[in-house]
Amino acid sequence: MIIFDKNHWGWIVSLLIILFASLSVWAEEGGFKLRILGSGGPGSTQFRNEPAVLIENGSDFVLVDMGNGTWETLKKLGIKTSDIDAFFFTHHHMDHDQEFIPIFLSSYFGRESSLSAVVGTAGTGELVDFVLSFYKDDLLYRLSSIKKQRIEEISRPEVREVHGGEEFSLLSFTIKTAAVNHTIETVAYRFEANGKTLVISGDLYYSPGLVQLAKDADILVLDAGGILSTANNSKKNYQSNKNKKLKSPESKVRSHSTSEEIVRMVEESTPKLVVLTHLPDRKVELEDIKLLFPESVRNNIMLAEDMLELYVGKSKSAY
Repeated sequence: MIIFDKNHWGWIVSLLIILFASLSVWAEEGGFKLRILGSGGPGSTQFRNEPAVLIENGSDFVLVDMGNGTWETLKKLGIKTSDIDAFFFTHHHMDHDQEFIPIFLSSYFGRESSLSAVVGTAGTGELVDFVLSFYKDDLLYRLSSIKKQRIEEISRPEVREVHGGEEFSLLSFTIKTAAVNHTIETVAYRFEANGKTLVISGDLYYSPGLVQLAKDADILVLDAGGILSTANNSKKNYQSNKNKKLKSPESKVRSHSTSEEIVRMVEESTPKLVVLTHLPDRKVELEDIKLLFPESVRNNIMLAEDMLELYVGKSKSAY
């Protein structure tokens, strides 16, 4: 039996005070964070991976999209695939899905608790079932070898297919969705925890649903795949673009927003911080991009970079 004297108790109380103070600071700074694992578009390169975002809240890890380069970046960060509790798809284009199969399968090895969920648009359940069926024998063999006992069945995670307008709780998050405009069915996600909000747009052109979903968010990670067409000589091109009548989605298949649409969504949704992503594989000047935006929001604009880490709710001046 251990007996503590007054000095010991004083030391323990001091330690607890420091611990709770640290937790309070964490909560003030947002209580959860995101890491940009891929800030590019189709075709990963030495400069930018394909799209992927990791969200962390305490011991909860959520991976949104899994383009090429995702797994390698997780390794660099010291994060195991078995640490991931849920997988999310904004849509099923190859540059957002390509590393799902290897990451998903490897997440079964070394996992202490069951995978919580796989969430995505139509076809997500079909994809999960195909992977588990196709690799069933291999998974059973490897899991049996690791656990040193015969494994008869592979657990299937909850699969939730979303189409926009849903609200549900998962892990430590409240999650809301909105349908956005793209070449195929695409949803944006709003993650809420500890009184802070993060919105991930997925690929899109102007979408009223995104504006509503991102209203007053702490951080909006926004697809800017079409913004650089007007990045050079920004003021002149922006005004020129404003005077052009945009072609309707019916007259041309569209995939990404024009600079005008990006500015409009930012102005209408008023997030505290905007992280522009889905950027090309070349040097992008933030100051050029900022010129596209009204002065009132320029200081709230950032460019995504691979391995960029942000605390949701922390002030822009901290970065």
